[in-house]
Amino acid sequence: MKKLLIVILLIVSLTACEGKVKNIDEGLKIYNDYLQQVEDLIGYPVIEEAEGSNSFQRLSSDDYIDYSREDFEKIYGVERDFSFVLYQYKYILMEFHELISKVVEECSELTSEDTCDLEINDDNVKFMFEVDKNNKIRLEKYQSFTRNYGSNTYTLFNATIIELENIDEKLNVRYYRHNQQKGEEVIISEYYDEYIQDDKSFSIGLKHNEGTYSYLETKNHEQFQFTLSSRDDGRINVGVAIDDNKQGFIGLNADGSIKSGALYLYDQTNNILMFSSNDGNHGINWNMAYVSGWDFLRDNRFEEKKVYKNDQEILEGYSVLFNDSSDVTLTIATNSNNDTEPASFTLTDEEVSLSGYGLSFTEITAAEINTILNDMATNLNQYLLPYGFTDDNQDNFNELESRLVITVDESYIETLFND
Repeated sequence: MKKLLIVILLIVSLTACEGKVKNIDEGLKIYNDYLQQVEDLIGYPVIEEAEGSNSFQRLSSDDYIDYSREDFEKIYGVERDFSFVLYQYKYILMEFHELISKVVEECSELTSEDTCDLEINDDNVKFMFEVDKNNKIRLEKYQSFTRNYGSNTYTLFNATIIELENIDEKLNVRYYRHNQQKGEEVIISEYYDEYIQDDKSFSIGLKHNEGTYSYLETKNHEQFQFTLSSRDDGRINVGVAIDDNKQGFIGLNADGSIKSGALYLYDQTNNILMFSSNDGNHGINWNMAYVSGWDFLRDNRFEEKKVYKNDQEILEGYSVLFNDSSDVTLTIATNSNNDTEPASFTLTDEEVSLSGYGLSFTEITAAEINTILNDMATNLNQYLLPYGFTDDNQDNFNELESRLVITVDESYIETLFND
């Protein structure tokens, strides 16, 4: 079995003595401070309740439980929490923390002039650890390994680089990954995420062989702002925050025809309505706390859940989804099937308002949904240009490639393991 050689190099800034990191043990203390800062910034969902009961009225028998509609109006859902933005950084930082800790055990006096060799598992890994005089930390991990799949042998090179620093008293995290597979052909992909405290976060994905890309941006880590991606068949997918409580998504084929569309309506605590359409099939989910005119939901343990008005079942044919262990999660969904992709979106008021069932949903109208999605389909560039993109996939790939603050040339990775 091949032994794993991990080469650890601590590079320090020599431009000034003040703030200079003398060894990896001292660097680890600085690193731990960043790790704690990330931990402190990760929030947790907060449940807020209106005055009154926060439990459902249960009119039970041995076979079913009835949930009164009135109690839904008294319950607030879980606050929208986007702390997941930081979780991805937390776990990768913890992974590096574990590796650095092992280095400290063996080489606590490691300096910029020394290296530390460790034997761990099978794969060949090189690790570099840099701290400058301003306490900016840069972690680099390069890995080379060979795998056999059937009669084929593949050599894989991976690079992972993280930078952490405080700029203007705000935590900045940069996270870059480079994956390279060499077999019958060379396959290369790159991923980059950046977090700026109290500002924004964004993620970039590039698959060089396919020429495809993905991009996601959030505002203040609490609000979805924009997403963009492509497919190898020339399709482009765009999502954008229309305002503080609506998100619109559109997918166009290479010829500009509509492939898919979606609109999400929500408030600070709950999803209110979700409309989606793909390949001519569309469905709508309503949060029933925002629908009036029904009396109770019957949860039968052995049959599908049902909605009642005046003791009569309504919404037959709809799928009723409900989980009484969490707040206001009752939704109903419908699907309409068409043979062809739509030339435009043509929802009707009766479909959206549920008026045909004696109910009332007034949070958004069919005309509003149609207008937003049809405008995105016909005027896509006006939604792309504010973020620096166009409806040309190659231009967008090039633009995202230019936004990689950190990057590694694939030949450099191979050189590391061929020396």
